[in-house]
Amino acid sequence: MRWDRLFADLEAAADDDALLEREAMVAELRDETWSRTPWRELLGGQVEVEVSGAGRLSGTVGLVNERLLRLDAGGLEHVVALGAVLGVRTEGRAPTLTSVDARLGWSQVLRQIRADGDEVLVVRVDGSSVRAQVEQVVDGGVLVRSAGRTLLVPLQALAVVTVPR
Repeated sequence: MRWDRLFADLEAAADDDALLEREAMVAELRDETWSRTPWRELLGGQVEVEVSGAGRLSGTVGLVNERLLRLDAGGLEHVVALGAVLGVRTEGRAPTLTSVDARLGWSQVLRQIRADGDEVLVVRVDGSSVRAQVEQVVDGGVLVRSAGRTLLVPLQALAVVTVPR
């Protein structure tokens, strides 16, 4: 009788140990999965982003890839350089990218803005800004026209380009 109880206790302890091991393994696998998740994949739905030079922007994520984040903010569209993002408040997951969206970069966005003829607000990472029209996209930069003068802005200096919708 005592042997039966001893073996039952040992079996219960082994089951408890196995359960603890499984839980630890699940936690490790979850951590491993999270560690391989790019942070941009967590940008979805309604977000608030803090951007170097531009402060806090909010809107609905329309696109996010390795280079850019597009936020729809009512009557405005903010195109944000991911390299300028300092922090994010998000509640969703990034929308699924098409192969075209995945390759989209500043050059394509700025050429479309030029074709549309919109005046935009260009905010640089240092916080300076200019209202201008895109004149030409060059290798690594953009020529914008403001107050009758042309300004060359290197693409790496762009934090946000805001376009009226």
